[in-house]
Amino acid sequence: MKKVFAIALTVAMMTGSLAGCGSSNTVSSEGSTVETESTTAGSTTAGSTTAGTTTAAAQKEPVTLTYYTRSTAYPQRAEEINAKLHETLPNITLDIVHVADNYDTVVKTKFATGEPPELVEWYFYETNRPFVEAGYFADITEDHIVDHVKPQFQASGSLDGKVYGIPLLAAAGGMIYNTECFEKAGITKVPSTFDELKDACEKLKAVGITPFATGYKDVWVANQTTWKFLAPYVGDLQIWADGMAKGTASFKTEDSDKAFELMDIILANTFENPLSSDAANMSHKLGMGEAAILFLGAFQYDAIVKSNPDVKLALMPIPHPYDGSKATMEVTVQNPVFIASKNQHPEESKEVLKWFTSEEGARIMSEEAGLPTAMDWNVDVELSPLSQDSVKYVQTGAPTVDFMNMFWPAGMTTEAGKTLQNYISGTIDKEGFFTAMDQAFVNLSKQ
Repeated sequence: MKKVFAIALTVAMMTGSLAGCGSSNTVSSEGSTVETESTTAGSTTAGSTTAGTTTAAAQKEPVTLTYYTRSTAYPQRAEEINAKLHETLPNITLDIVHVADNYDTVVKTKFATGEPPELVEWYFYETNRPFVEAGYFADITEDHIVDHVKPQFQASGSLDGKVYGIPLLAAAGGMIYNTECFEKAGITKVPSTFDELKDACEKLKAVGITPFATGYKDVWVANQTTWKFLAPYVGDLQIWADGMAKGTASFKTEDSDKAFELMDIILANTFENPLSSDAANMSHKLGMGEAAILFLGAFQYDAIVKSNPDVKLALMPIPHPYDGSKATMEVTVQNPVFIASKNQHPEESKEVLKWFTSEEGARIMSEEAGLPTAMDWNVDVELSPLSQDSVKYVQTGAPTVDFMNMFWPAGMTTEAGKTLQNYISGTIDKEGFFTAMDQAFVNLSKQ
C-alpha cells in the first residue's frame, strides 16, 4: 500500500538530479508510431474541459502539446493529469509520450529534423550545452518559472546563468526486492556487501527462487544498471566528468574495477538468456515472486505491481564490495522539462511549466508518479513503498550518490546500455567494457 507523506522536508534533504528510465519506440495517443524499433509503451490524452472554469478561459483556442518523457507513470495517468490541468488551463491538453528505448536518439532526431515535441525531458547542467548552443531550448529565465523549485535543484536545468529546464520530481535508485521472497529464504538482514549478497542468492536458490530478475533486452535497462554499479566508485562525479571530457579520467578506477563483480553476481544468479528478457518481463517475474531482486529505480514500482497488486516490495542500497557501511543509494531529481524553441505554442508551453511548479501541479505530478516533488510546496502525496524507503534512508544520513548520467554527454546512455549488452553476450570482456565506455564518452563530449 502507499502511505501519505509530507515530502517538503524530505526532498530538502535530497541532492542531485534524477534520470528516469527510457529511450526509443514511441506510440502517440492517436495510435501512430512515432519512432519504432520495439514499441513498449504509449501515451494517453484527455480532451474534456473541466466544468466550472471561467468563460473567457474556456473560449481560448484548444491546444494539444506533445510531452516526451522517460517516465512510465505519466502516460498511464495522462487522463488524470489532464483533468487537473484543465481546471486551470481548460484549453490545453498534454499528449504524454513515453519513449521506451533509445530516448536520446529519438529526441535528437526530432530536434534535428525540426519537428520537436513542445515539451521534452532532457539532461542537466553542462550536458545541455549542445542543445542550448544549437538553439533547441527556449530561454525561460525571465519567466521566473523556476522560483518554486527547491534552491538545491534550481540549477539542474540551467546553463551559464540562464534557465532552460524545470525539474519536477526527486527519486532514488537501488535494489528493489520482494520482501516475501526474502522471508521465504530466511534472509533476515538486507545484504550490504557482495559476500552477503552472494549468500542471499544461495539461500534464495535453495527455496526455488531465482535471485535476480533482469531485462537486458532493453537498452535502457542495461544503461541504468551500468550507471548504478559504477556511480559510487569514480569519486566526485563533477570532477570525474570534467576529467572524462578531457580524456584524463576513466570509468575504470581501483574501486569501480572491484565493483564490476556485481555484474558477474547478477548474471550468475538470473534466468537463462538475460538478453532475451525485457523490462516488462523482469517486472512480472519480481511481482509474481519468481525472482527476488530487481536492480532499478523506485519509478519501476507501478510496472511491478501491475502483475501482482498484493506484492510487498522494498528498496535497499547498492551493496559495497566489502564494506557494508558504504552501501549506497542513488538520490536525485528527475530530468528537467524543457520547452522547444521551435514551437507553435510557446506561451501555452510556459503556462504548462508554470502549472507544473504550482502547488496543485506539484501535488498531482508527484501523486501520479508516486515520487517526491522537487518544489518547495508543503504538499502531502501518496508515495510508493519504494519512495518511502528512500526517504527513510536519506533521513539516516547513510551514503547517497547522484545519478551518474546527469554528468555525461547526450547519447552516452544508449552507448552505456549497448556496451553492457556486449559484455553480457560475451562480445567484450571487462577490460573491453571499460575501454569502450571511455572512448564513447570522449567521442560524444566532442559532438
